Amino acid sequence: MKMKPNSLIITILFTVLLSIPGLKLMAQNANTALSNLVSPTAINKSLLPTSDNTLDFGSSTKAWKHIYLDGSIYMDGIRFLSNGDNTNNAFLGYNAGKYATGSGNSFMGAYSGYLNTSGHDNTGIGYFSLYNNAITYQNTAVGSLSLFTLYGGYYNTAIGFSALFNNATGFYNTAVGAQALELTESSGNTAIGERAGAIYENGWGCTFVGQQNWANANGYVYSMSLGYNARITASYQTRIGDATTTSIGGYASWTKISDSRVKKMLKKMCPDYHSSTS
Repeated sequence: MKMKPNSLIITILFTVLLSIPGLKLMAQNANTALSNLVSPTAINKSLLPTSDNTLDFGSSTKAWKHIYLDGSIYMDGIRFLSNGDNTNNAFLGYNAGKYATGSGNSFMGAYSGYLNTSGHDNTGIGYFSLYNNAITYQNTAVGSLSLFTLYGGYYNTAIGFSALFNNATGFYNTAVGAQALELTESSGNTAIGERAGAIYENGWGCTFVGQQNWANANGYVYSMSLGYNARITASYQTRIGDATTTSIGGYASWTKISDSRVKKMLKKMCPDYHSSTS
């Protein structure tokens, strides 16, 4: 039986192809777990580019709509965006909240809340804000290096560069202004103004309002200074202005609080009731 020329050519070609090592002509079923032949597409392996730092994920004209993650986003090998190991956290920035395990924390900025462990309900915004915040709670720091040292304090508010920088365990402090209460380690102090209450370690319950307004020594308690360059020089003291102040006044006279506990030689202004009716 003679073979037709076309059939002979096909037979020879098929024989040659089968002789090529590694070539498979038999159809096989696709692995749908590794393909996009089903909807939704499933990937059960790590999705890696062919080379480092060369490919994009989407573009300015072809962007992805939603991204769902159960983990963190890393940039240059460092965690950049995360919710930590607990719920209700938000961390944005290079190593922000790196060790945080507490809840209700928000840290934004490089190393913000870096050493936070079990602390909760803290807010840090700015480079190194609340850096050492380990077990503290309900503190607010806005500004680079604000509340940097705080380890165990609570209910503190620092707004401004390096505000309350050195406070480690204090509470109920409020500092508004660059370097306000920068060296204060105690509690219950209020400072408003650039470097207000900044120079010395203040005691309890002091108030500083004004630029470069502080005490002249450590440890004063329950004192207040008001105005630029005003100085507290003792505990339980109020100071208004500095040596350049030429007038202190208002539309009414100063009024002293009337209290019999601080008065002497008191006399009755009216006859005794019983003696007048007897």
